[in-house]
Amino acid sequence: MQLFSGRARTLESVVGMLILLVMVATAAGIYIVSQNYNMARFGIASGSGQESGGDFLPVGKAETYNNDNLYEKIDGKAPMYQEAGFVKLTAQRFAAKSNSELGFELYVYDMNNAKNAFSVYSRQKRADATDLNDLGVSAFGYVAGNEICISLGRNYIEMIGSAESNELVDGMEGIAKDLSAKFKPTDNDKIVELGYFPPQGTVAGSWKLQIDNAFGFDGLTDAYSATNIAEVEVNTRTGEVRVLKLTAALDVGKAINRIAVEGQIEGGVVQGIGYALYEEIIRDRGAIKNPQFSTYIIPTVAEMPEIVPIIVEHPYPRGPFGANPDQRAN
Repeated sequence: MQLFSGRARTLESVVGMLILLVMVATAAGIYIVSQNYNMARFGIASGSGQESGGDFLPVGKAETYNNDNLYEKIDGKAPMYQEAGFVKLTAQRFAAKSNSELGFELYVYDMNNAKNAFSVYSRQKRADATDLNDLGVSAFGYVAGNEICISLGRNYIEMIGSAESNELVDGMEGIAKDLSAKFKPTDNDKIVELGYFPPQGTVAGSWKLQIDNAFGFDGLTDAYSATNIAEVEVNTRTGEVRVLKLTAALDVGKAINRIAVEGQIEGGVVQGIGYALYEEIIRDRGAIKNPQFSTYIIPTVAEMPEIVPIIVEHPYPRGPFGANPDQRAN
């Protein structure tokens, strides 16, 4: 019996050691895979010696980040990505074959769906952006200085260069086209709500989508906006600006009272003109120097342009009859 018991204990020890080794090997395999992400999934060869993007080569191994460690890569902006539905980030560095100091870093953010990706893309779009128009259906992209940003299906993609260079931008555009061909967004990735904005009166490419707590309102979700068009007259000698016509398109969910909604749009236009051209608080050592309406100038009926209100109706799922709860005039 003692001999049998000793053999059993030995067998248990051997089995335990085998299980431990399997667990260690599994953990090591997961770690290795996570540190050497296969960029071929994106149509880009990872590792030195393989071309991608013309005269640029991937340098080193790709890096991956999840919700637990995203802050290590993009500390300040991590919460915005995470609130928009972030799943995973894959990053890869590229360098020019002729000059190792000239390069860029590619960031591919898996945002779970096309709306989430477009939300991050639209909210970060720079004022000096030039749109890329040859990326295919349901894709958005722009060039601004030393970076290219793309919303491509469920992925938001950034390429940030080490310097402003035509060679660098050409290389990044090559990568952008490779990625667009690889992912091939379809009509299923199309954000249909953008089609509700009329082409007349809306600046192309100016759409923005805020997924959650839009404009600071708790519970206001999936809020779309776009830049309106103003026709102005400028006195080139004095610099005086006069607004002649302004077209404003707003998504109100469902217009229950159309006249009241149009009044809200017109009131917002007037307020915006006042902020932009007339109103100014003048302070001197903490004291307000223009506390009366005779000196704090606001626009009057004489300064009002022709206003063309356009009501965009995209039913809001949480509002009464599809109305947006922030459109209080409804």
